[in-house]
Amino acid sequence: MTFVVHQNRYKEKDAYDICYCLRQYADNLNDLVADFKPHLLNGIIQEGLMKLAKNFKTVEHIGPRFVADFEEITDEEDRRQIERDVFERVDFLLKRLGVEINSGS
Repeated sequence: MTFVVHQNRYKEKDAYDICYCLRQYADNLNDLVADFKPHLLNGIIQEGLMKLAKNFKTVEHIGPRFVADFEEITDEEDRRQIERDVFERVDFLLKRLGVEINSGS
């Protein structure tokens, strides 16, 4: 597998790490939302949430694709399921935190 390296980091792994963390909250993402809320004014947190909103804007955006790439999912149906799952988890988090997902790129 070929990784895109940016500032000595693998973007696919970053997307996967986000997915991994969200999966740890399983069916209770409201707990994660509650954990985030006290930190929403932190500039680094805001920057990170904006990056999430940009990269996970739709199921077709780069974030969900990177997760499937990192997990080396080759079956198209399995890829679509993974991409949909991670998109929905990120979308849930962002919406509950009140993060605007712009309609631009």
